[in-house]
Amino acid sequence: MKKTYYFFFWLPCLLLLSSCDSCNTGFDIRETAHFYAHGGGKFEISLDLSKAAKLIKVSNYLLREDDAKPMQSTVHNAFRATAHSLKRIPGISKIATARGAKLLQFKLTFQFKNIASLNRAMRKIYANVDPKKFVHFEMDRNSFVRVDPQSIRQLVQYYCIEDDSYVASFDLGTFFKGATYVLTYTFEKKIRSASDKRAAVSKDRKKIVITKNILTEQKKIAIQRHKVVF
Repeated sequence: MKKTYYFFFWLPCLLLLSSCDSCNTGFDIRETAHFYAHGGGKFEISLDLSKAAKLIKVSNYLLREDDAKPMQSTVHNAFRATAHSLKRIPGISKIATARGAKLLQFKLTFQFKNIASLNRAMRKIYANVDPKKFVHFEMDRNSFVRVDPQSIRQLVQYYCIEDDSYVASFDLGTFFKGATYVLTYTFEKKIRSASDKRAAVSKDRKKIVITKNILTEQKKIAIQRHKVVF
């Protein structure tokens, strides 16, 4: 049967092998976007598995068949499948994927015509987890909001649903200890204020960076709203 890849298809593969005590676990996800005043812009989401390099090396040795690096292939296929699904969304263009020389960094980039098309693309990236028609971004002349539904823990549970005892006994603290999600957004307008106390605003007041530790964030059940006022 042909595998159906989603953007986070790589997560359970890393999860199942992260009980190796001698290996570091964790990963870094970066969400980067530039927003024009009219609502369109450029978006990039990237994954860096450098923190789990030793673990991946072990997994490649255990899983190798015809593919010398099955873990990296799984990640790359997930990114490519997501890129393919974005082609059907009106307002999404210049879709591309890339991977680093050591096959530990991956990224997906595209341009969006407006916030509505960006939200539709985000639903593809977070397929099977977020509620249908979930709104990840809001933007008007005076403000911008990134709505975070706290999906990573749900993704783990979703992909491991066939073994409830495994999910219940898994040490999420160990797995997420070194995992971060970094949001970086730039705008044409100057930022007057940001609701998140962790937000770092650039000197020209046109860029904001929010670094989230996934372990800490997942302890908070409520949806987070990162608001910027222009």
